[in-house]
Amino acid sequence: MHLDDVAPEDLVFQIVRRLVTDLQQAGFSLAETSFSKALGSLRDFFRGKAVVDMPGNPYLVRWTAHALAKVEILGIDRVEIERAILEYDHVRRQNPGAAAWRINAGRLVIVYQHPDQGDRSAARVVTVWRKR
Repeated sequence: MHLDDVAPEDLVFQIVRRLVTDLQQAGFSLAETSFSKALGSLRDFFRGKAVVDMPGNPYLVRWTAHALAKVEILGIDRVEIERAILEYDHVRRQNPGAAAWRINAGRLVIVYQHPDQGDRSAARVVTVWRKR
């Protein structure tokens, strides 16, 4: 299963459920019935509602096959590219080519699309190169 296939409210519910189980196994006593009921109500409240529907910076970075090949050839760490997009999206410049945006991060130029196929939470790296 891929993270994109899970609804945020279900993911939070499963994380909290696992935390409660781990705490119980460690000897902590929790009011499980009321706690589970409250979490179930919260999950039901958010079900079917857009949890993240906001403009602004992306928080997820996807890659084209071309961009993955470029970072491999150039020996660039993908984390460096992703961090630049996530931290500096607010100072991006319009790109005249196929992808909408460009960021200069030190000696790197990163060209990406945001939003990615209508998903405002995601950006897609299209290409990367080093400045001379």
